[in-house]
Amino acid sequence: LIAAAANASDEAGHKNTCACDAEELDFSIECSNGSILTDTLATLIQDGCSANCASEACKKNFLIIQSHHDFCLHDQIPGVIEDSFHDYDEVCEHCEIFRRRDPILTNCPASVCDGRGTDSYGAMLVAECLSDCSSTACGANYKILRTEHDNCPEGSISDSAETGIHDFEEICEPYNCNSLFTAEDETEQLICNPKDTPPSPAPTSDASVASLVAGFLVATTGTALLA
Repeated sequence: LIAAAANASDEAGHKNTCACDAEELDFSIECSNGSILTDTLATLIQDGCSANCASEACKKNFLIIQSHHDFCLHDQIPGVIEDSFHDYDEVCEHCEIFRRRDPILTNCPASVCDGRGTDSYGAMLVAECLSDCSSTACGANYKILRTEHDNCPEGSISDSAETGIHDFEEICEPYNCNSLFTAEDETEQLICNPKDTPPSPAPTSDASVASLVAGFLVATTGTALLA
């Protein structure tokens, strides 16, 4: 598990920060930019970027969409952006940014990026959390899925979990959590400093996170998660 997390961290470190890409490509990351995002999506569709994202226009327009999708709170992003984002995220180059803090939420568990987000997604389906997310197990697995989805490099969770999390966002909303732990961390997301990587969530011991996941998966599926 430790090796997998280290490899994932290394992969994430090779990405540009969204703040630096925004500075270089001359766009701003502002969560009130809903109309700009829908116009940008229309251009992505018109240019066929879901099939080929190699052009400079496709690269820039996807980065505009992706940086807002990953940084802004869900209720700040037009629904059409949420629904269409994953048509492009496997073919377009990403930048690195963490989701901003929501002042009414508690902190998420630290991300580990070893596939446990996929396991938690599967456990939520088995437990029928789409119908009722009020159980402790549904809530805990949603928090794991949330932090793994928000903070891990592409490919750390399955495509089904990557897109399926949006089906849970409304019914599991009481269990939402912050992936960034301080206001300073959030501010740093919008400042380009090429020498630094974006701040990661505070570390949690691998053993404690694995124990937490295993307990919740046992509660929902009756099957222990192997380390």
